[in-house]
Amino acid sequence: MPGMPFEPTPSIQFLHNPEAFGELSRYPKANTCACVMYLPTVHKKFEEFVTAVNFGVMNGLGFGLA
Repeated sequence: MPGMPFEPTPSIQFLHNPEAFGELSRYPKANTCACVMYLPTVHKKFEEFVTAVNFGVMNGLGFGLA
């Protein structure tokens, strides 16, 4: 448990409609104000999903520097 609680509580949602973000993206999206991470469901293999999520997190400008 973290020393300070998150407000709002972080959540994960599956992105079944990537076009809602204006693109067909293989990478995760985040709404930092609402503490939501959107994970796309366009991958055919688990390894592709892991690679895309790792790439998105590692190359997100300022990720983890809130």
